[in-house]
Amino acid sequence: MSVYLCLPAFNEEPSIRPLFQRIVNLNRSFTDPMDRIKVVLYDDGSTDATVAVAETFSSDLDLVIIHNDTNYGLGVAVRSLMQYFTTEASEDDVAVVMDCDDTHDPIQIPEILLALKQSDVVVASRYRKGSATSGVPFHRLFVSFAFMLLVKAVLPIKGVRDYSCGYRGYSSTILRRVSDLTDTRFVEESGFAAMPELLWNCARAGAKVGEIPMNLSYERKLSDSKMDVNDNTKRLLKLIVKLRMNGSLK
Repeated sequence: MSVYLCLPAFNEEPSIRPLFQRIVNLNRSFTDPMDRIKVVLYDDGSTDATVAVAETFSSDLDLVIIHNDTNYGLGVAVRSLMQYFTTEASEDDVAVVMDCDDTHDPIQIPEILLALKQSDVVVASRYRKGSATSGVPFHRLFVSFAFMLLVKAVLPIKGVRDYSCGYRGYSSTILRRVSDLTDTRFVEESGFAAMPELLWNCARAGAKVGEIPMNLSYERKLSDSKMDVNDNTKRLLKLIVKLRMNGSLK
């Protein structure tokens, strides 16, 4: 089994070095070389030294960089990473997607892999017992929690509390089903709403979804936030309406 660590990145120069060092340290903890992580960095039109810093780790990591000269947003980045994974991965491989700003800790990847033995998708959830969130502004916490309650009421997915967190593991089997279901598109949303959309599409494809408690360390974030909270909230609400109109899960 290979683990493809899929990282969407836009102007993450300050965060790449500490994050990649954490990945190097995790790799060194694996006794079997076959378990080591393949890092796939999607550069979404960065104008800083994100790629240059990442390339300094090419001797320490199995690293692939997908370049895009234009910033199209998280949805396009996730779509491209999923398309790459389903093209390159073997049947028993897994994809782990996480933020590239060093707020998500790769040390949780082994826990995600263990949970994937029982599920098709595993979400690192902020709303499970044992989770720890630090450094997140109150308004961000409030918006995320309110969105979780709304989606859980309108578009419930069994086993899911955290619909928008980007730190997840996926089996190759479920991602290939989603690829077939969506004609290789995976998501249509271009921004942060792509994450609940992808989760919904996995559920539509029959995924069993599990969660683990998440450790979110927002105080480690060194790069500027890419999220416009007001615009993102509007997009998320529109997405809920669209998915609801398309029907609930059976």
